[in-house]
Amino acid sequence: MFFSCVLAFFTLLYEAGLNLPFGMDRQIPQCAAVMLILQLAVMLLGLDIIASGTQALLRGKADVRSVVAAASFMTVLSCAECMLGFEWEARLPFCAVSSFATVFAMWGERLYARGYAETLRTLTSIREPKGVCAGFSDNIE
Repeated sequence: MFFSCVLAFFTLLYEAGLNLPFGMDRQIPQCAAVMLILQLAVMLLGLDIIASGTQALLRGKADVRSVVAAASFMTVLSCAECMLGFEWEARLPFCAVSSFATVFAMWGERLYARGYAETLRTLTSIREPKGVCAGFSDNIE
């Protein structure tokens, strides 16, 4: 979450016309390089989301994770394009959107796992369970 907030802060400063910290001073290639490093850090922290999304996309079974992975890869390409000077207008890549999407996808995975942990903890605390239903299925009526 920290890296995503820093990306959003950099973007807001740039859009407001202020100088960016660390001596970047509104220079697009340097700003894009710093944003690329932060974006790659977010992608490494959410590597399971990115990997499963890429795998689902390559198999032709796109889901929410594949949208997050595609957005992250397009942001990396946009950063590289800005660093190499191929941009036609002076703008920063908006990395904050894909990094926040990755963070919220990781948060959703955490809540999903916590829900299963609570269900299984309840199951193990019961001496003789009569029936347990965890998760959802289209076949349940």
